[in-house]
Amino acid sequence: QFGAYFKTRVTLLNPTNRNFTINATLYGPIGRVKRISIPIKAGQNLVWNDFLAEAFTYSGAGGVFFDGWFSPPGGSIDNLFLVTAEVYTDSPNGRYKTVVGNGTEWYWVEANYKAYNFGVTVSAAERTNIGAFNHANEAITVIAEVFNSNGQLVETVTFEMPKDTWNQKPLTVPVTNGTIKWKLLNGSAFLYAVTVDNQSNDGSLMAASYIVP
Repeated sequence: QFGAYFKTRVTLLNPTNRNFTINATLYGPIGRVKRISIPIKAGQNLVWNDFLAEAFTYSGAGGVFFDGWFSPPGGSIDNLFLVTAEVYTDSPNGRYKTVVGNGTEWYWVEANYKAYNFGVTVSAAERTNIGAFNHANEAITVIAEVFNSNGQLVETVTFEMPKDTWNQKPLTVPVTNGTIKWKLLNGSAFLYAVTVDNQSNDGSLMAASYIVP
C-alpha cells in the first residue's frame, strides 16, 4: 500500500560443527505453497536480501517454517540453527524495516491460553494487520476481538484456517491504543499484529503476549 514494495531479508546461521540440511516450507491462505531444501555447512552464515523471490521464486505474502529436525534427510535434534528475518521497503527517505525474527524462537498459543496484543492503532496515519499461522494437522478457528482504550468492543475478526495455513487481515475500525484479545476455539497457532505508518511504511511487529492458565 501507499507505494511500498516489501521484501524479506533472511539470514541463517549454523553455529554447530555439523553439516546438515534445513527444510523451508512456505505457507499461504490455502495451504502449503512450496518446500525447499537448504544445505548449510558447519559455521556457515547464509543471507538472502529478497528471500521469497530468491529462494521460492514467489511474489506475495506468507509464513515460512524452518525445520532441521523432523522432516529433512538426516534431520536431528542436534541440527541447531538461528534465523533472523526482517521485512523492508526502500523509499526516497531511506529504508524502513520491520523485524520479524531476531534469532529467538516464536512460541505458539494454545486454545486455553489468554493471548493479547495491545497498543494497536488504526487511523489515517497508521494501519494495523493481524495474522495467524496454523502449523497443525487440523483446521482451527481463531477469533480476534478488538477493544478500544475504554474496554469497548469495536471489531471482531475471524480466521477459519485449514491445517498448515497462514493468513493475515486488516483491522478496519479506527482505534487508538486498542487491545486485541485472541480466542482459539481449538488447536494452537502463532499470532501477531503489525502496525505500519501510512506515510513512511515503517512497521512494528508484535507477537501475541499470552498467559498460561
